[in-house]
Amino acid sequence: MISRAVVLSAVLSMTAVPAAAETINSASCRQDLAATWAKMEEMVGRLKSAARAPQDEKCETYRRHAEVVLHAREVLQRCKTGRDRAGDVAHMDGALDDVNSVIDRECANGTQTINPQTRTPQSDSDGISTR
Repeated sequence: MISRAVVLSAVLSMTAVPAAAETINSASCRQDLAATWAKMEEMVGRLKSAARAPQDEKCETYRRHAEVVLHAREVLQRCKTGRDRAGDVAHMDGALDDVNSVIDRECANGTQTINPQTRTPQSDSDGISTR
């Protein structure tokens, strides 16, 4: 069964992205924030769909979710300012901790958890830079 914590974390992390207050007003930030919001919404759907999937597919969905959250964290860190930035980045860190806990518990003993301090920049097949 899909972890409620992961889905709840995904839904809650989406609330951090669309707010306009304390946002850097640049074309790239506006575009990146909108794209991040869309990716997070898509990921919630994927997480809900994974409920009936085989375990390996669930684990892949969890890992993909962690990458999406990590990317959202990077965008928020770059495009937000002030208290919005600190709160939103902390929220993303919490969401990443939640999904990594599920990966640790349910998927190959956590051998592929994602940590913002240990990833290096690269592009995935969706063109999202992860770190």
